[in-house]
Amino acid sequence: MSRATPPAFSGPAPQLRELTLDDLPLMQAVFASTRAEEMALTGWPPELKQGFLQMQFEAQAADYERRFPASRCQVIEWQGQAVGRLWIARVEQRLHLLDISLLPEAREQGLGTRLLQDLQQQARALGLPLSLQVLLGNPARRLYARLGFVPDGAPTAYQAMIWRAGSAGQVEGPDAMVGLTSGLTTGTTTSATTLGPANPVFTGSTAVPPTP
Repeated sequence: MSRATPPAFSGPAPQLRELTLDDLPLMQAVFASTRAEEMALTGWPPELKQGFLQMQFEAQAADYERRFPASRCQVIEWQGQAVGRLWIARVEQRLHLLDISLLPEAREQGLGTRLLQDLQQQARALGLPLSLQVLLGNPARRLYARLGFVPDGAPTAYQAMIWRAGSAGQVEGPDAMVGLTSGLTTGTTTSATTLGPANPVFTGSTAVPPTP
């Protein structure tokens, strides 16, 4: 049975821009929003939740920067507002999605799918596969499967997944956006019309698991 093609994104195109120090509060809010359901189950007082999330946020950023020093974190903007982050790296002859997260108000709008599809275009232009890791219980796995990602190795708490050009579920489109991953640099704001896909809900972000 063939995979269903994700619906086309018809809203205003999301934009990407470089992360600055002024975006730190936004990045913390995005991270906290992906852990909101988990934190609601703890019964902890607000100050304890806040301290824990701050610690986790800093640990994740330090881990990414240590393991992927040439990675690139960008702010996702939509309708003039900063609504999330996209963090990617080029490692071992592949393009790797470290994290894609959206604030609650930007979820279920097709933004994630649009961004992921554009990333697929970029990976294809580079002649590289696109990989990611996702928690086993994350509903985003269904979207990744529809977009042509397949399991890559045995699962643990996370499932590694990979997409290659020509996979079932691939959505054709224009040439990939120049500058998204090449050199993982440039400080311009870019339209995601020529960029890569994401997740429909992203209550729990797609993220690389920490090292032990």
